Amino acid sequence: MMPSYSPSVASVATAAPVAAAAPAAVAAPAGAGDQTAQMGGVVSAILVKEGQSVAEGDRIVELEAMKMKVPVMATRGGQVAKIRVAVGDAVETGQVLLTIA
Repeated sequence: MMPSYSPSVASVATAAPVAAAAPAAVAAPAGAGDQTAQMGGVVSAILVKEGQSVAEGDRIVELEAMKMKVPVMATRGGQVAKIRVAVGDAVETGQVLLTIA
């Protein structure tokens, strides 16, 4: 006959209260002229300069993920107002890459 086991109060570990994680900073939503990353990756090339005119469909940035390079195309025509990333920057899906005014 095996003795029955009942854990004693001393052998039961009590979990320490878990501190609530601070809310992540929410990025501002992309504006009308903001061109965003369609996937996470690393900026491998910036194909335009601030002040340059671009047309809808022009290649503006190149992202690399898992050794695959993916072009980012302008979703509107206009003038490149601000470039917000640099070559080598890691970016996430939806992150603003540059702004076209």
